[in-house]
Amino acid sequence: MKIKPTENIPNDQSDANAWKQWHISLKDTFGRKTAAMIFVTAWNKRGNKEIITHDLNEYLEKQGIVLDKNVLGTLTEAGSDYFDTIGDFMKVGKYVVFAIVGIAVVGTAILVFQVVKNPIKSAQAAAQLTSQGRMAGLAGRLK
Repeated sequence: MKIKPTENIPNDQSDANAWKQWHISLKDTFGRKTAAMIFVTAWNKRGNKEIITHDLNEYLEKQGIVLDKNVLGTLTEAGSDYFDTIGDFMKVGKYVVFAIVGIAVVGTAILVFQVVKNPIKSAQAAAQLTSQGRMAGLAGRLK
C-alpha cells in the first residue's frame, strides 16, 4: 500500500534528506508546480532553517524553489507562476462566463418577446426549421 505524501509531512525534527525525499514523492504524485506549492507551505509551517544543506538547496533550486536561511524568505517561482495562472484565468474566465450568460439571456428574451407578440408567425417559422415543416409548407403552396 502506497502512503500518500500529504499524510507523511516532515516536521522540524526531520533532516534535509527527509524533506528532499518528501518533495520527490510530492512531485511524483502531483507534478512539479503543485509539489512546489505544497512543499513551500509545509516548509513555512514546519521547516527548520538549521537543516538546510547544500544538497537540499541545490536540489530544490533545480525544482524552482529557493529556501532562504530565514524561513520567512522562502520563495518559489513555480508556486507563484501557478497562482498567477489561476488568478489570470479567474479574472478573464469570469468575464467570459458573464458575457455568455448575458448573450443567452438577451437572446432568450428576444425569442420570448417574438413568440408572445406573434405566436402564429413564430410557430410557422419554427415549423420551417424541420424537413416535415418545409414539405408541409411546400404542399400548401402547390394546392
